[in-house]
Amino acid sequence: MTFENILLVVLGLLAAGIVKGATGIGYATCALPILASTVGLKAAMALILAPTFATNFSMAVFSGDVRAVIGRFLPLYFAMIPGIVFGVLLLASINAKVALCLLGLLLMIYAMLSLAKPALKLSPDTARHLRIPVGLATGLFTGLTGSQVIPLVPYMLSLGIDPKLSIQAINLGVLILTTALSGALFASSLVDVGLLQMSLLSIVPALAGVAIGTSIQTRLPAPLLRRLVVSVVGLIGMKMALGF
Repeated sequence: MTFENILLVVLGLLAAGIVKGATGIGYATCALPILASTVGLKAAMALILAPTFATNFSMAVFSGDVRAVIGRFLPLYFAMIPGIVFGVLLLASINAKVALCLLGLLLMIYAMLSLAKPALKLSPDTARHLRIPVGLATGLFTGLTGSQVIPLVPYMLSLGIDPKLSIQAINLGVLILTTALSGALFASSLVDVGLLQMSLLSIVPALAGVAIGTSIQTRLPAPLLRRLVVSVVGLIGMKMALGF
């Protein structure tokens, strides 16, 4: 990569970390479109692996009873893995522009749902029956685009459970997705050791950004910042989807 590309990547990782620390919004959701526009989708998916894991670990593991969360959503989490494998196989066989366009569409959907905040509500029976389909679909989209939010986040928010439990379940899902995606990308030769090493180095600006975001959390109206960030993510997604 050129010096300009490296600088943009570092700034993207730092900015996503600041947003994560200030608002709690998904790190990968913010970082992925910036990096994909700079270094391409496949390289971006590899670079955010370690930072995504690092910025979600504590919230997934230490914010509640992790065993209870795993027990409740185990079928969903298991279904993510074959979904990721199939998604990575598709990524290796299709035109990168198609995957980039799909990523743009997913980001647009996420932005619209986040801004509109529709009153999603699933009955317990429906929610139980959707666990495996949601896991498969989330894994598929993650393996194909790197985006981990659709349909996982809308599904979790539609369960009507305690917000802290919902956030922990989402972050635990992100950890599982990130770990499985790392193995699938490496096994399919879509990334090499060099990219994975760069991903580990990317933890530094990511955590620095989280620290900055956490320090300014009390000085900024988090809901307003969240709306602004989601709007920007949606506009970037529209740019990707339309191919300009």
